[in-house]
Amino acid sequence: MLEGSNVTLADCYLHLLRIAAFFKSMPTDDYKEYKEFDEDIYLLGFFIHPKYRGHGMRDNQFERLRKCALRIWKNLGHKKNSGLELDAQLRAYFDNSEPYNTSYSVRDTAYHWWNSIVDGKFSYLFRG
Repeated sequence: MLEGSNVTLADCYLHLLRIAAFFKSMPTDDYKEYKEFDEDIYLLGFFIHPKYRGHGMRDNQFERLRKCALRIWKNLGHKKNSGLELDAQLRAYFDNSEPYNTSYSVRDTAYHWWNSIVDGKFSYLFRG
């Protein structure tokens, strides 16, 4: 199920969440082992995939992924002004505001969906 050229980090994360939910429902301590997948980078990958859009995320998780994205952005050598723009774009995407409210089709890939976004300025969310 997780094989193929179109499988993304978000797809893998979703399956890890399903496995974790299964183990969490069991009367055992095995769930502790799956907390290792509670990493911000996985959460960010799940969030930016337009098919999932971070479905089911809590507000505190959004804050974590914003910090993660901005930390990565800074480590790539980008300046504060572009980081502020990236942050604004993350919030607009989280709120499902234009232009990020475009529907995701079963024929889409995340790459094609993001390339179709036209926001009147350089979009840091995908092309950064």
